[in-house]
Amino acid sequence: GVDISEWAILNAPSDVQDHLYVGDVCDLSLWKNKSFDLAIGFDVFEHIHVPDLYTALNEACRVAKNVYVDVPIADDDLTPDKSGGTDKSHVSVYSVDWWKKQFSERGFEATAENIYSYPEGDKGASIIFRPKGLAACIAAPTTIAPDSKNIKILLLSNAPFAPTGYGVQCGGMAYRWLKYYD
Repeated sequence: GVDISEWAILNAPSDVQDHLYVGDVCDLSLWKNKSFDLAIGFDVFEHIHVPDLYTALNEACRVAKNVYVDVPIADDDLTPDKSGGTDKSHVSVYSVDWWKKQFSERGFEATAENIYSYPEGDKGASIIFRPKGLAACIAAPTTIAPDSKNIKILLLSNAPFAPTGYGVQCGGMAYRWLKYYD
């Protein structure tokens, strides 16, 4: 995984720290094109202002064969800066259609989506994107032998915004997958 916060990496569960890197999602130059089968952005992209958000999306699409995003969503795209709302760090909250358009412009299409509501009334969406033009399947094909660790996942974290929330500090929930994958 990659996180901009050195503190978050140092305080991650010790059994996964060797798989974590301090870095910026706008510069994933540490990795070659399509190095990962899946890049996961849990509550990351809404914390990045445009135009840096476009750079972060470009990088996620460059390094991964498939991208999974989980973001808060808006009904329209007129006022994406929601920093006056329930989360002061939400500066890029857009509609599901906006997210689909951004990934479409980068050669990806949505294959699955789930829209949900938070208790305080805000809405969110989980969307899986894969390269356009593949035969009907949920994601870009990846061959995984039984009991192997041949899938590569890059987790993009937002720990500076929620150091006890979804990123590195979620008890290592997502990072614990690393015991199953190299």
